[in-house]
Amino acid sequence: MDHYLVMYNVKGIQKYIFQTNVLKEIIGASNIVENLINDAIAASCKSEYLNGKNPDSWKNEIDQPFVNDAKVSIIYQGGGNTILLFQDSNIMNEVNTNVTKYILKNAK
Repeated sequence: MDHYLVMYNVKGIQKYIFQTNVLKEIIGASNIVENLINDAIAASCKSEYLNGKNPDSWKNEIDQPFVNDAKVSIIYQGGGNTILLFQDSNIMNEVNTNVTKYILKNAK
C-alpha cells in the first residue's frame, strides 16, 4: 500500500510579516497566518477521513498513524506548518484542492 506524506507550509509570508518593527503587528499577523492553515486543514479533512477525530488530536496519536481506520493522519501541526500522512492518493488530491480553495477564499 502506498502512503503519501504532504507538508503544508505558510512560512513564505514571514518576510512580509517581519517588515514591521511593531511587535503587536508581528504577533497578530503570525496568529492570523497560523490560524488560516489550521482552519484550512480542519475544514478540508472530512471527519470520515480522520475517522471522526478532532484534527487537534494528532499530539496523542503521533506514534500510531491511521488509528481506527482513519484515511488521514496529522503527523505535525504548528508554527505555520502541517504534515499529513494519507493512505489514498484520491483523498490526498481532494484535501489538497480543498485546502487551496479555503486559503484563497479566506485569506483577505
